[in-house]
Amino acid sequence: MAGARVTLGEGTAPVLLLGEWTDPRERPRHYWISRLDRTPLPAQLRLARLTRTVDADFAGISLPVGLTDFSGRSYAGWHRHTTLASVAHAVRVLSGQAAGQRTACPA
Repeated sequence: MAGARVTLGEGTAPVLLLGEWTDPRERPRHYWISRLDRTPLPAQLRLARLTRTVDADFAGISLPVGLTDFSGRSYAGWHRHTTLASVAHAVRVLSGQAAGQRTACPA
């Protein structure tokens, strides 16, 4: 991992361009742009990698509970749907259910 200060255009504030790779003879596999000036590079890399976890959790938990199935609803309908889907999301996360794993409802 390495970081370099860059600007994204004339008149813009400098940002930190982070790169991560496994083979130093090749180009970086992942890039991130950061404005966390005072945060050490290893901590910034850990934060940047969380985007992969968020993407996986969204696909594995949010989509199955219907968090994105709100089109065509009124505001009140959207609010009810989003509230119930959020509760279902929280139940799956807090109960430790893996993505795609089904468990029986308690009686």
